[in-house]
Amino acid sequence: MIKQNQNKSTPVMKQFWSIKDKHKDCIILFRMGDFYETFEKDAEVTSKILGIALTKRANGAAASVALAGFPHHSLEQHLYKLLKAGNKVAICEQMEDASQSKGIVKREVVEIVSPGMNVSEKFLEQNKNNFICSLFYDRHGIGISILDYSTGEFYSNIIDQKDVDNVISKYDISELILIENQKKLFKNFRSLNHLYTNTIPDWINDLDFNTEILCNHFNVKSLKGFGLKDKNSSVISSGMLLYYLKENFTSNSLHIDNIKSLSYSNSMQLDYYTIKNLELFESLLNNKMDQYLAEIIEDYLCQPAIKAMDTIDYPKCICGQHDKPRLYTSIM
Repeated sequence: MIKQNQNKSTPVMKQFWSIKDKHKDCIILFRMGDFYETFEKDAEVTSKILGIALTKRANGAAASVALAGFPHHSLEQHLYKLLKAGNKVAICEQMEDASQSKGIVKREVVEIVSPGMNVSEKFLEQNKNNFICSLFYDRHGIGISILDYSTGEFYSNIIDQKDVDNVISKYDISELILIENQKKLFKNFRSLNHLYTNTIPDWINDLDFNTEILCNHFNVKSLKGFGLKDKNSSVISSGMLLYYLKENFTSNSLHIDNIKSLSYSNSMQLDYYTIKNLELFESLLNNKMDQYLAEIIEDYLCQPAIKAMDTIDYPKCICGQHDKPRLYTSIM
């Protein structure tokens, strides 16, 4: 909307635009009484995803604006659908009682949620991680870090360019974080094209800055104990994730208390097309099955051992004789 029309708009719409300017990459869920409303392009996207009516709201002397909303008590189910469709969402709440307010009600964004940061147990799939991933390229390789915020699982390593598609497909990433000036570089990888992607400023690629982020988070003086020595791109990709969390989300991150090596080279890699075409995750893990078996399928079917034949004592497990499936390894 052009400037002169904005000047003719209602106070509520001016307030919305002020908030939207600060969160351009988000769908704004704007609390108005008992409803969350969305406006303009946000309303068009929300209406299509949720299957709700797209209407118009009067806007003073300016042109009317597109509007789509839903009751506040149904936030969780609608938020899940917006995230599942690959959107970042900012929840904007009323910060004072409308009946006690003089003039327009004060509103603020109280939470930002993205596909890789969906932590509601109601909607997270029981036997499947919800990983957010960061990638950073330098001349030694590609630093990759993945984090499941809901469980605190945090992994990192350096991989070759030829392994990117296979590793990304294996871990079924929900969201990707990249340095702004490397976004075009990573467009060449087919596994990344469909991912919801956020970028962070170029200056975040500083090694000392990211080392400090990690040391402060884990309350240590060095990263030697985490196996990150001489893995600069891995340190940077890990720091990128923690920086992104701190800048965008208000949730506590103290449960992320360790970072482990992302192991992939000691196992046979099923390629991108094999994983996708055979629907290893979707067909198997979405069906009802014993939780332990589902976890083992994810761990072993997608990374079969190269030097050993692994067999699972599953019958005893399902009969309750073992707390977890017993894994036998015989050297070939």
